[in-house]
Amino acid sequence: MVIKKIARIIVTLQDTEPVIWRKLLVRTDTTFYKLHRILQVAMGWTNSHLFEFNLEGFRLGELVDEDDPFEDDYGPSKVLDARKTTLQELLSGQGDQCQYIYDFGDHWVHLIELETFEDEIPDTKYPVCLDGERRCPPEDCGGVHGFSELLNVLSDKKRPEYADYKRWLPRNYKPEILDLSAVNKKLLKFAR
Repeated sequence: MVIKKIARIIVTLQDTEPVIWRKLLVRTDTTFYKLHRILQVAMGWTNSHLFEFNLEGFRLGELVDEDDPFEDDYGPSKVLDARKTTLQELLSGQGDQCQYIYDFGDHWVHLIELETFEDEIPDTKYPVCLDGERRCPPEDCGGVHGFSELLNVLSDKKRPEYADYKRWLPRNYKPEILDLSAVNKKLLKFAR
């Protein structure tokens, strides 16, 4: 019997107060593209924007043309194909970290830390979200600063913009509540 490895990772949405985070169990043969899709569900995003992973000089994302170098402020660099690169290829030990950036406009930066490797438990479906705190910000709210302003407005019903924010937000949006069972139910579509 082959024992497959599972990565226990902690994902923290940077610069949020109070901190928004998730603890997940993910198979190590998961591609970074699939991890992106898993994180969309676990964090509560809607997969409406581009993404990128950064790890010790490696950049991973969706490639349009594998031979076309990506240009940024630091010059040309090759981006690895997130659909072909697995976690086990780049994460090797406890404490390894990478960055996950979602939505280049709002620029949501997540720190992913490998807590440990574990043996797969037979008859267990992976991925699974073990724990976490708070609901993620709504899409297109203006990044960390816009989200902070949104929370300030929601804390005071007398503010003139309160009614507009409530109409704009997803129905029954409660930033302090994470529904783990709903997250894990949605994660089942990635289970194998």
